[in-house]
Amino acid sequence: MTETNNTKQFRILAVIIILDLLSATMTVPLFPVIITDPQLSIFGLDVTKSFKYWALTALYVCYGIAQLIGAPFFGGLSDKYGRKKVLAFIFVLNIVQYFMIAISIIYQSYILLLISRTTAGFAGGTVFIQQSAIADLSSKEDKAKNLGIVGIAFGIGLILGPLIGTWLADSGNHPAFSLATPFFAILFINTLNLMLLGYFFKESLTDFNKEKFSIFQGLKNIYLAFSIKNWRILFVTTTFVCAGLFFFLQFFQVMLEDRFGFGLMEQGLTLAYSGLIMALAQGVLLPLLTKRFGVNKLLVVFLPTLAIGYFMLAQAQSIPFLLISLFIMISAQGICTPGLLAMISNRANRNVQGATIGINQSIQSFASIIPATLATSFVATNVKFPLLFGTVVTFLAFFIFYWFEFRVRRDDH
Repeated sequence: MTETNNTKQFRILAVIIILDLLSATMTVPLFPVIITDPQLSIFGLDVTKSFKYWALTALYVCYGIAQLIGAPFFGGLSDKYGRKKVLAFIFVLNIVQYFMIAISIIYQSYILLLISRTTAGFAGGTVFIQQSAIADLSSKEDKAKNLGIVGIAFGIGLILGPLIGTWLADSGNHPAFSLATPFFAILFINTLNLMLLGYFFKESLTDFNKEKFSIFQGLKNIYLAFSIKNWRILFVTTTFVCAGLFFFLQFFQVMLEDRFGFGLMEQGLTLAYSGLIMALAQGVLLPLLTKRFGVNKLLVVFLPTLAIGYFMLAQAQSIPFLLISLFIMISAQGICTPGLLAMISNRANRNVQGATIGINQSIQSFASIIPATLATSFVATNVKFPLLFGTVVTFLAFFIFYWFEFRVRRDDH
């Protein structure tokens, strides 16, 4: 593709990603409410708080395990058959699973909700195929900046999504609204995205991969990530960073409700503020700093900054300190995540970008499963635990990256 065509494709892809992540972020404030809220939970009033936390964890764990299988499988399919066809199939699958979630809420069926979230995890590879399409269209020099499009889209989605989701879920805004309403709205968004993809997006992949792959590629990916010398340290770093991030995300709203008494709308506003920071970090800060300093040096600075942000959040007792801590933590996260992914992607051939990003997603899915499974019982007694966990594992990520990646490669040069 020419540079002009690439620009057009980036714009179309950006709209698709924004709509996709808008629909995903509309659900962010809802699942903790659906499971743990004393008044709105599908479990009612007779179930203990500890049981509800484990039920919420089960949703995240099943999602993570399914994504561990689904994301690299669809990533491999997209390398073989093209990004466009696979994305279209996943959008159709998403329409089905969001309808299932809405029905599970209406009939207060946790089992159906668990099945639908597992389906969502298996179909949760859209962002990573979109990242592969960005990688297809990018030079090595521009890859980190262009992958920041996903962060900008996530930021925009996180600004608008929680606000829209919480507004549609509040029956006080309209008698017809309920916790199921946002999921019916998401059906419309996914249908719109399917039409945009079909009519306007041209296939970005030019070098198709003919090698065979397995539906269990995700499990193989974990072995590959830690066995290939060129990738090993980057994936170890990614594992620790993601373990802290996902544990934080799973229970952040629980902390907001427990410590600050935030209701659904206040939680949505806090997430919108976080999304604004993410969009600014990846849309403004990341391109400027990457061009001037390079990704390696940025990670050496922002990995410890991320750890400090977690620790500050753990100490937050007032809303101003909460907002300052979130600014530091989200800004650092907005630099570290695309930075690590860009370094990983740059060490892979162009015809295996989907598989490479699938490996990265396998690591992220693996990282999301372990801490929640091991540590959920601690959250019931101390809501600061996920933040302290994030502080420790992110500092470990920094020391590993600095000692084995940054320092060694600098010395080699």
